[in-house]
Amino acid sequence: MLRVHFTAEDFARIRFAPRPAAHQELHAALTTAVTQRGGPLFAPWRGRILRSLPAATSPLADLVPAGRPPSFLNVVGDTMADGFEQIRATSPGLARSELERVYGAVPAPRWIRGLHAADETAWHTLHRAQQAAFKTVLARSRPSYRICTVRSSPATPLLSPSTAWPPP
Repeated sequence: MLRVHFTAEDFARIRFAPRPAAHQELHAALTTAVTQRGGPLFAPWRGRILRSLPAATSPLADLVPAGRPPSFLNVVGDTMADGFEQIRATSPGLARSELERVYGAVPAPRWIRGLHAADETAWHTLHRAQQAAFKTVLARSRPSYRICTVRSSPATPLLSPSTAWPPP
């Protein structure tokens, strides 16, 4: 069990974001759609989403061959455009090392090899796939709620977007 203790000062620093982080929300939704997390609770939604995803989204599955995406996809931007700018600003060295980590010794699809080689066409493929997935999965329901963020807190490093806790 992980326990995180907050002080009154930590709670005083809580702020509400104007909207969810688009890429974080998209990745959480896609992960829920393709795994059995949530069991029968998400089954109807999962089926509806998977049937409605257009072919343009299929490259996204290539990025997660073993269930853990490259870290450069884990960005926090207000909009999909902001998030993709952050993704595209990933250093070539980090993109290469993360794709190598994700794929290991398994042969990667051609477009993933293009990302590895910093090919603009491959980055465009990723952008188009993310846009299509966002439009299909989240665009209609997204403006209806807000999320809470913790800023300038001693807990911030613990709760950063790159923190990965494997599910129990």
